Amino acid sequence: MDQASYAYLLGLYLGDGCINQAKKNVFTLRITLDLKYPGIIEECMAAIGAVRGAAAGKVLREGCFDVYSYWKHWPFLFPQHGAGPKHARRIELEDWQLNSTRAYLALFLRGLIHSDGCRGLNTVTNRKGSRYSYPRYMFTNYSTDIRGIFCAACDDYGVRWRQMNWKTISIARRPEVAKLDLVIGPKRRPKARIKVSAGVSQLAEEMVSNTIGRKPVRVRVPPPARKMQPTPGLPLL
Repeated sequence: MDQASYAYLLGLYLGDGCINQAKKNVFTLRITLDLKYPGIIEECMAAIGAVRGAAAGKVLREGCFDVYSYWKHWPFLFPQHGAGPKHARRIELEDWQLNSTRAYLALFLRGLIHSDGCRGLNTVTNRKGSRYSYPRYMFTNYSTDIRGIFCAACDDYGVRWRQMNWKTISIARRPEVAKLDLVIGPKRRPKARIKVSAGVSQLAEEMVSNTIGRKPVRVRVPPPARKMQPTPGLPLL
């Protein structure tokens, strides 16, 4: 089994994946992905193909694609499957899964962000009324266990995080954002398809060549224009 592809696919599964039983003891792995990000859909299909050894399929839904694959071994590769939503049951990684994710932390985090995370600009206003924006990553999941898995992976990767609210983890410090940009970057990018089985080093090189790995630049946003008041004694035009 391709361990690098599995680490990425595990991140996707924890966020937007499920396993259903089909006929004759065959199971269906299904990953639901936003229609706006065709590159992630292709990358998911490539990862499933590398793990399964057979091509994955996809079905168009309203606003999304269901990427799917039939295999009787899916429950063994994803022992976290079960009845009901993930946030309503216990989610823990097996020791062999921890070994895979620790060997390919960047790809595991990439899968988690691609499923339940995002990279965007946060705009704030200082005391002087000036506004500025800076990039940050956010990961949102209702499951306390899955958020804990994400935070533990960030700790192992050397990325500082903070609890934004009860369901969202924020990564906003410039060094941490720059580090994640090397292996994740925006969901929409010029060259969407990345060979996840190529390894972390080649993955980072490909993303840097796509300008995603550049140092984040804080964008200054001018304050809103103030309404001009007429000067007393002058005619209004």
